[in-house]
Amino acid sequence: MLRKTMALVFILFLTIPISVSLGLADAETHDGTESECDAFVREKAEDIVATKFTSEYGINDYYEDCLEEYGIFRYWTIEQKNWFAGLLPYLIEAENERLETYHPGWANSMPFADSILNWRYGVLQPDYISEESARGKALEFLLNDCGKDCSQDQLSVNLYTGHWKMGQFPAPFWVLRFYDKTKEDAEVWINALTGSMPKHQAVDITRMAEEQFKANPFEDRLVAGEAVTEDMIDDITTFYDEGLHQWHVMIQVLDSYWEIIIDDETLETVETETSNG
Repeated sequence: MLRKTMALVFILFLTIPISVSLGLADAETHDGTESECDAFVREKAEDIVATKFTSEYGINDYYEDCLEEYGIFRYWTIEQKNWFAGLLPYLIEAENERLETYHPGWANSMPFADSILNWRYGVLQPDYISEESARGKALEFLLNDCGKDCSQDQLSVNLYTGHWKMGQFPAPFWVLRFYDKTKEDAEVWINALTGSMPKHQAVDITRMAEEQFKANPFEDRLVAGEAVTEDMIDDITTFYDEGLHQWHVMIQVLDSYWEIIIDDETLETVETETSNG
């Protein structure tokens, strides 16, 4: 979704991972104004395009090379996610030019990009609680409130400062997602400034929204009037609006999206919206 690309905001103290091959390895801090950071990221993106992009090598090839070297995106460090999300708008721009030059009429298909561009990624600041502290709080919550011991599960860590739909969050959030062997996952949101948590958590809100959605299948929007089943749900994204104390759950089924908004205090559904993809 190119409408999302320019919604990214570069923080004043941008952590810059640099590698000779792909630009994502070792981290160093680049201090400067927002415009200086923007210029620095653009320069590095131009270096990547100049040294790697060809008539037969483009943005999808570059992303696949990153996955081969660093693993699945969700397990990258917060610095690598911040850096790659910053590069992405410029790489998309270069990819459009590459296709126009070498493959006129070809569509710019980037199945990986939308999920990354949904978010604004931050990096650790001096007044934030640490990643280790956030992990401890999340594990304690899951064990005491959900009966889940996730200490041995695989962990995906994000530091979100905003979402494309809402813009900048009132406060940055650590978002920790634990994946167990059954592929079930548990997601916990923690305010990075205060260490506080919403009254309810994403692990429960997401399940609640999914159950509500399946109970009300919106048959006129689905194939052959079939009720929603788990295999028909392509993606579920949950995020928290601390300002309004509301959870937003975006559910994608085929080419349509539903938004379920749940009040964090009362657990009442505030609003449900639908849109075509």
